[in-house]
Formats: sequence, C-alpha cells, structure tokens
Amino acid sequence: MSRNSITIFTGLALAAVLFITESAASEDLSGYNPTYSLGSEDKDWWTGYPNENPNPGASVDHPSWVLQSLKEKPVIILLHSANCKSCAAQMKALSQILKTYSKDITYYNIRVDSNDSNGREAFEAYDPTGGSNYVPTTIFLTKFKDNRGKTSLAWHSYEDAMSESDVEAYIKDAIYYYRQSNGGGA
Repeated sequence: MSRNSITIFTGLALAAVLFITESAASEDLSGYNPTYSLGSEDKDWWTGYPNENPNPGASVDHPSWVLQSLKEKPVIILLHSANCKSCAAQMKALSQILKTYSKDITYYNIRVDSNDSNGREAFEAYDPTGGSNYVPTTIFLTKFKDNRGKTSLAWHSYEDAMSESDVEAYIKDAIYYYRQSNGGGA
C-alpha cells in the first residue's frame, strides 16, 4: 500500500469514527418530545416578555455575556442570595441535574448580594414579572428554530425553587431545541 493510500484510508477511518461519535451524541435525545413549547404563557419558552410581564411580547435586551455563551451551548443562570432557604433548595436541585447534563449546558451561579454586575443585568433582562428581583430566579436560555426555519433566542425564567423534574425538563428542552436550531438533530 502506498503512503497516499494509507493517508486516505486513515482519513476515511477517522471520518467514520467521528460520524459514529456525533451520531451517538445526537441520539441522546432521539425520540424526545419537548415538555414546553414556544409561546407567551407561564410555562412556555419565550422570545419576548411573557404575558405576566407589564410589557408582554416586548423584545429582551440580552446581556452580551449571555449571547457569547449561547454561541457554544444552552445557558442556565441561577440568581440567589447567601441566606435564602429557597435558594439552597434550588441550588441542590440544579446540582443534581447538572451531574448528568453539565457538558451540554453553560451554568452561571450568581449571588446577587455580592454586587456581581452580571446578576443585575440578568435581573433586568429576564425578570418574568417585571421588576420583582425575587430570589431564587432560575433562567434557561437556548436557541430555537421556528416553523419557518428562523432561529431565535428562547428563554424561560422561574422565580422560587423548582422541582428537580421541572428543572430537568427545561434543561432537556434547552438542549433539544439548541441541537435542532444548529441542524444537529436531537
């Protein structure tokens, strides 16, 4: 076998391994049906402010650090304070779920009582009720492809602690929608 033949064969073998690996990763959510869809109601994924906000449907001014992170994968932001029992419960629920999904999600754990500017920006952008700044607030962000094939940013935020099953549903949805919007399938 010539050196060129070995190089071509090696390249083809590597391509086959990469294809199989990517296919296996994409199959993690094959057959998955998202729990929540795009809309403007309480549990939906939103592209603008939800119905419960004083400015329903208005555009969101997404912070630049969020947009940068979304270039790689979906984002979860937990806004909490140090001496908050609901915050501790939410941190526990997230830590359990992130053991499974941490490689597929960018996670920001932000203490809002530490003067972190990202916390203020996140509250300003993603408060579903408009101005309450309640902790804990958990924010899920992903890319979403609509029926016309247009990709936009979709988000959901929740004030108070959530059940582990709700956290996991939003995380799985976020990963699913992100992969769909990037043409990678589930």
